[in-house]
Amino acid sequence: MARLRTLMALERNNLAEERTALAQFRTGLALTLIAPPSIIIYFSTTFDLELPLFLNVFIYVLTTFIIAFGVFMVVRSYKEVSLIKDRKKNIKKKELEIINKSSKVNKLLDGCTYFRDICEEETED
Repeated sequence: MARLRTLMALERNNLAEERTALAQFRTGLALTLIAPPSIIIYFSTTFDLELPLFLNVFIYVLTTFIIAFGVFMVVRSYKEVSLIKDRKKNIKKKELEIINKSSKVNKLLDGCTYFRDICEEETED
C-alpha cells in the first residue's frame, strides 16, 4: 500500500506540473497572438505622427522579442506536457502492476472506479 500511495502522490505532482505547463502554453500563445495586431494598431495610430526613428525601431524590436518569447514558451511547454503525459502513463502501469500482484490490494480497491479505469486503459493499449 505504501508503494501505491507513493505512486499516487507522484501522479498528483505530475498533474500539478501539467497544469503549470498548460498555463505557460496559454501565456505563450497569448503573447504570440496579441503582438502582431498591436504592431498594426501602432502603425495605424502613429502613421501621421513624425516620431523619432529610434522609437519606432525600439517598438518593433520589443514586439519581435515578445513574439519570439511567446513562441519559445509554446514550444517548451508543449514538450513538457508530452513528457509529463509519458510519466503519467508509466506511473499508471506501475500502479496496475502493484494492484495485480497483491490480492489484498486488489480486494481493497475492487470497487474504486479510478482503478477500474486504469485496468480498462491498460487492456486497450
